[in-house]
Amino acid sequence: MEQEWTVALGQEVDNYDADNLLNTDPEQLRTYFTAKFTMNLPVISKNDVSVDQREAKIDIGLTQVVSTVAGECTDPVLCSSRHHRTVA
Repeated sequence: MEQEWTVALGQEVDNYDADNLLNTDPEQLRTYFTAKFTMNLPVISKNDVSVDQREAKIDIGLTQVVSTVAGECTDPVLCSSRHHRTVA
C-alpha cells in the first residue's frame, strides 16, 4: 500500500499546475500534500476494550444425517427423510 501511495503522490505532484507549484510557498505545498496523503488509523485503547458473549438459536434447517447400522434405521421418522444415509 505504501508503494501505491508513493506513486499516487508522484502523479499528484506531476499533474499539479506548474505555475502554482512555483508560486506557492513550499510550506503550504507540504501541508496540502501531507493532508491529502495521510491516513489516520484508529487507535485502540486497551482500557476501553470489552468482550461480549451471547448464546443464540439459529435455524439451519434439517441438516441432521441419520445413520443406520447394517440397514436398520435408528429413528424411523428421520430415516424416511431425504437426508438419510446408510453407513456400512
